[in-house]
Amino acid sequence: MKKIFLLLALWALGLPAPARDKSIPLEPDAMLRSKYHVYERAGVAAGQGAIVAASVRGWLVKTDASGKVYWRVKSPCSPACVPAIEEQMVVYACENGKMLALDLADGKQLWQFAFNDSVASGPAFHEQLLIFQTGDGRVIALDKQDGKIKWLTRQLSRSNLSMRAAASPLVLDDIIYIGMADGNLAALKADNGEPVWQRRIFDKPITSDLDFPLLADDKAVYASSLEGLCAVSRTSGKNYWCIDEKIAAPPVQDENNIYALNTANELMLINKLAGIVEKRVRVKESALAKAEHEKPLAIYLTDQELFILFNTKLVRMKSPDYSPKTARIFILPVQRAEKADKTMFMINSRGYLEISHL
Repeated sequence: MKKIFLLLALWALGLPAPARDKSIPLEPDAMLRSKYHVYERAGVAAGQGAIVAASVRGWLVKTDASGKVYWRVKSPCSPACVPAIEEQMVVYACENGKMLALDLADGKQLWQFAFNDSVASGPAFHEQLLIFQTGDGRVIALDKQDGKIKWLTRQLSRSNLSMRAAASPLVLDDIIYIGMADGNLAALKADNGEPVWQRRIFDKPITSDLDFPLLADDKAVYASSLEGLCAVSRTSGKNYWCIDEKIAAPPVQDENNIYALNTANELMLINKLAGIVEKRVRVKESALAKAEHEKPLAIYLTDQELFILFNTKLVRMKSPDYSPKTARIFILPVQRAEKADKTMFMINSRGYLEISHL
């Protein structure tokens, strides 16, 4: 009832109506679930003209931008990471320590690999390799066609404690870049896992987790956590610069800048060459913030606009002033999301896939 009054108040103020172009249950009895869904470690993947959404409750659904459902399958285990689509496969890690590959066409299982850890990253791909890291600091490469192990690098990380999950590897020019739970950043050779360099970026307990996706350009890798954001040489691991800001959501980049949101809800435009914050824009909390514990989930960048996705709303910010404006309001909190072209695919707290066209 409290939320109804809040939504009516937002309508009276002329703010956007709640967004829901299409709603798809990820499991048959999703309607019976409480809105206070379990923490969603799975998520949404886009690729090969398809959308695959996975729920930690064990269901996967293949759909498209129109909301047409092609298949819905019950996984033999609970997905523990955002799935990845590669060629005609869907690959994801499970809480029981297994990596599974499904046929994108019909959802049938192709192979599985046991890595024996409850935490794993989403996979990255390089030629015929599928590469991921585990919560205990291992990096594993599999043959993506049959799931057989090609190489394994043990205990790069000194800690197996992670606040959120393990970060997916970033593969560039035959080198794998890995952000780890203890604040270490490492580069490995893709063909055999041999270390190239390793550097401790952050060193505070817990907040050092490099769980946000890494960014990179021709010269640098950019690593971020609740402790800050740093630029490091791709070839040597040399530290170029660091910014002491608590990063609250995965940053994004263009040719000249990194766009990051700190825990004070400030969008920061950071010059990539100098490591200087050139602009700060405050994003105010919405009227629903206290009711739903508003938190940022992702930043999306287009040619002239930037979108910040919160669990309760979507904020649009236009260049050059980046003045924030609420573009969407969500009735149920969003837990995971993916943007494909001008369409948002979001898993809400009740276990539905919401499709919203921007």
